[in-house]
Amino acid sequence: IQEDEHGVIWCKNFANQLFILKDEFLEEDPITKKLLFDEKANLVDYVVSGRQIWILTQNKIFTLKKGGKPRLIYTLKNDGSGDFLSMIYDKESKKLYATTSSKILTFKANKLLTIKSGKDGLKILELYKGQLCYNYRTVNNECVVAGNKVELPNDLKNTYFNKLSTAGNNLWLCSNNGLYEIDVKRKKFKNGFLKGMRITDIVNDHEGNSWIGTLDEGLYLMPSKQILSYNFSESKDKTNKNYTKITKGPNGNYFIGTSDGKVIEINKLGKEILTYDTKSDNAIEFVNFSKNMLLTTYGFFNIGNPKMVTEQIYFGKGIVEDDRGNFLMASSNFGGLISKSLKGIPNFEKSFAKYKIITYGKYDNKVMIFRDKRAKCVLFDKFERKYYVAYIDGLYVYDNYGVEKHIKLPNNKEIIGSEMLQDEDGSIWIATLQNGIVKLKQEEVVERITIKNGLSNNNCRRIEIDNKSLWIVTDDGFDIFDFKTKKVKNAALNLCIKGITINDVFVDYRTVALATNQGVYYFNKNIIEDENLPKFRFTSIFANGRKLNLEDDIVLKHDENNINIKFNTIHFKSLGNYNYEYRLKAYDDTWYAQPSTTKNINYLALNPGNYKFEIRVKLGDNYTKTQEINFIIKKPFWLQYWFIAFSILVFLSLLFLVYRWAEIKTRKSQELKEQLALSQLTALRSQMNPHFLFNVLNAVQGLIYSNQKNKATDYLGKFSDLMRKILDSSDKNEVTIEKEFETIDLYVSLEKARFEDDFEYKISFPENVDLSQYKIPSMIIQPFVENAIKHGLMHKEGPKRLEIKAEILNDIWCFTIDDNGVGRKASEIINQKIKKHISFATKAIENRVKLINKTTDITIDIETIDKKSKLDEALGTRIKIYIPITE
Repeated sequence: IQEDEHGVIWCKNFANQLFILKDEFLEEDPITKKLLFDEKANLVDYVVSGRQIWILTQNKIFTLKKGGKPRLIYTLKNDGSGDFLSMIYDKESKKLYATTSSKILTFKANKLLTIKSGKDGLKILELYKGQLCYNYRTVNNECVVAGNKVELPNDLKNTYFNKLSTAGNNLWLCSNNGLYEIDVKRKKFKNGFLKGMRITDIVNDHEGNSWIGTLDEGLYLMPSKQILSYNFSESKDKTNKNYTKITKGPNGNYFIGTSDGKVIEINKLGKEILTYDTKSDNAIEFVNFSKNMLLTTYGFFNIGNPKMVTEQIYFGKGIVEDDRGNFLMASSNFGGLISKSLKGIPNFEKSFAKYKIITYGKYDNKVMIFRDKRAKCVLFDKFERKYYVAYIDGLYVYDNYGVEKHIKLPNNKEIIGSEMLQDEDGSIWIATLQNGIVKLKQEEVVERITIKNGLSNNNCRRIEIDNKSLWIVTDDGFDIFDFKTKKVKNAALNLCIKGITINDVFVDYRTVALATNQGVYYFNKNIIEDENLPKFRFTSIFANGRKLNLEDDIVLKHDENNINIKFNTIHFKSLGNYNYEYRLKAYDDTWYAQPSTTKNINYLALNPGNYKFEIRVKLGDNYTKTQEINFIIKKPFWLQYWFIAFSILVFLSLLFLVYRWAEIKTRKSQELKEQLALSQLTALRSQMNPHFLFNVLNAVQGLIYSNQKNKATDYLGKFSDLMRKILDSSDKNEVTIEKEFETIDLYVSLEKARFEDDFEYKISFPENVDLSQYKIPSMIIQPFVENAIKHGLMHKEGPKRLEIKAEILNDIWCFTIDDNGVGRKASEIINQKIKKHISFATKAIENRVKLINKTTDITIDIETIDKKSKLDEALGTRIKIYIPITE
């Protein structure tokens, strides 16, 4: 697999095809495919550098520019040197190296420089700091660096060499018996690791971690941290040994417990000193010391002597020494005291006599028992001279007087301890099951560390303490609690030892050592502080589901406002719990957090504006560089400045037009009101017609001449009342129906006096209706009554009848004027012959009704009915006036 300067991945498969990776799919390179087909050759090797590609077949070397045609630069002579085997290019010296089984050819600028002969064999080329290196892919053969052979250790004899590989500043040999680093200056191999595995390659990532490929065991990661391991001779007979305990002895050496009952002593240089065998096949559960005596789960040893000074006795989960010559013991059945000499009864105050003493072990060892419960761990408080025992059902403390105290958490839950330590100020730290870390001060719980504080798990198995930190082994990891900052850091993730079970931890001034199921590892404390932040990148951005180009200036329409931004982080080891923090400026400046599982952020229905999306990764107290995407959502045209200006102009124009329209309407309304007033005046003139006045006065004169003074007086009184009512109504738009009909009654009664006794009239109203509560336009009915008398009844011979009727029809007043006169058609003919005066009401009535309909909220309808007989003879006229009811 190779990568060109544009980040394009090239690869060759076992079928000797050359592929290019495009959009996560492999595409066979068409130029190489055609070349191999035309040459009837196989692809042996290839090199990609810059824009140039070299193709190696069995006996030829071709070169081509990307996208260009292949050009032959060399053909092997048929001299028995064999076919080409491999090829490599040095970018610094710009030299191309190709090898056959017996020769190495050097080219520059596609021209042959040298041919060097050497030992026959399958050579695999590599470059290390400008020096040509190669190995023979055979058993028990050699590696050559810059023309010098590298001395082979015994481990590599009779081993198949796969290839040399440069990773960072190191040169490695990948073999079928592990991975070995080469000391180039000394031309020697260093100690190998992953022994027994068939290693195929090693490469470094940008964090400095090394990735190791194997043929059978998958992919391994070797972190950039300088984590070293001890190699034990014991591991030869049991490669999967589990290391259970580790601590430092009084002689400065390390003592390491195993899963098969042994304790291995090594010095500071990692050299194995001695193995202490307890003759038990079970795991060592504790390693402790009493002066120069080594204390273990299954017996005691004098340091430096592998012979056990006690016969095999199970001493439980732990033993600590008090200041009275006793051991405080955590047994699987009890917690109690046993004499250091393992003889006689333990030394204690008389007040302890209340506790029972039993015989324990093979030699009648006497043990004083505090409680008959399984104990998990013990601690002797050197400051207060008290005994702490963590039982399977709770934590108990015993003072100098033998008084027992049961200590619980503030929530009244039990403290089930797995290990206890005391710091320099006398505080006691307890690793618990299910409740994290508990700190005691004067037998009271003063502090707790749980998953809420960042602990990887509340099930804590081991703890270690130094002057700055508490080192914690949990079921899920390896954590560090900083006393100063009160923060928890996941060290297992930082060390890249996820997947390894840590059984115990030991910390001294500079070094941290771990006993694990994979071996014993140690490292400098300082590497815990280094953190490799992940690389963050945007993968895509979508607007309304449409994918956008991240490299373009993103300008969107107003309705392309549903934004989806996708991203990921690149890191080569688990980072634990980290968060993304993001914000969208111009929308909300607040930083929001999302867990590391988040892969995209959505914004729906964004308003138009200029936006900047910012995002960063927060790991602990550290942040990656803030990445950003800028995009613009344009305003719709109706919110853009030109349209707003245009709209304001249109609005002002409309406002002006509305003003002008209102002005004209007001003027027309005023004109209509004036016309209405004029029509009222016309109606008044109609009722005060000179002919009508003359007829009334003439009738009065006749009555006086005929000496009918009383009738004349009565007639003049009615005339006077009529004039007064007409004048009262003349300045009003509306009058009550009651007053209107009073006026009509006076008018008809005066007209009746002009006729003989053959004129009759009738005025009727609906029963139980108060006519004074209803109003109608003033002088609206009288003109129709006048027309009925003057133009209908006056020209009729014989009886003359006039009926005026008011009734309510579905919330509408209906006024009916019904006469039995000559009819409208005959009246028109008569008036034309004699050229008789036509009533003002006849001319103005239509205009007045129209004006009332326009200027008021009511609508008056007039219905005229010409009454006829079956022989089509005129029987009179009926007028119906419809006026909506208003109270």
